[in-house]
Amino acid sequence: MEQTTLWVLVLSGVLVLLGFIALLLTKIYAVSGTGETVVDFGILGKMKSNYPALVFVAIGGALSMYAVKTNGDAQHLRSQLEKDLAPVDWLVTGQIVLPADAPKDTLQLGTVDAVPEASPFFINQDGTFELHVKIPHGVDFEKAIQTIAYTSAFGSFQIDPAAEFAKFVANPNESLLQKKEDEVRKYKPVTVVRSSQ
Repeated sequence: MEQTTLWVLVLSGVLVLLGFIALLLTKIYAVSGTGETVVDFGILGKMKSNYPALVFVAIGGALSMYAVKTNGDAQHLRSQLEKDLAPVDWLVTGQIVLPADAPKDTLQLGTVDAVPEASPFFINQDGTFELHVKIPHGVDFEKAIQTIAYTSAFGSFQIDPAAEFAKFVANPNESLLQKKEDEVRKYKPVTVVRSSQ
């Protein structure tokens, strides 16, 4: 709860308390013959009604309802902003294909990475990989990530997500991108190019 809301709630509580105290301490007299009610407030004098005491209660109640509603609105807005500003976890999958003459442990000795975002990656025995990338909410994957790269002592490959997405839109058969979903990109198998030594 915000500090301003707490102060308004304290003030409304004090007003309600003062109103109840005023109601309890007043002396009410009925004037015979006229049907009027006279309220004696002690030092403040006599009035023909006890509206002042009731006003304290009404103002206090209204302030407390306002404070609670305002606090609820502020918390909802804050949670929505936090959600909108939180980075989104994208999943990138694909498969690394090694040439027949590549050593068997080449896959596990290599790394898959997304540039400019460093991220955790997993390469399975069959060459499939998973890459998790955090991207700001509302930003497209292809705008945030310039390159997906695999590197090992044997060789490497690079994927340009923006170029592959453009190819996918024009003709999916011409692209390395196999599937496009919200927060997921799946690439077709890519063969490692042997590094020249």
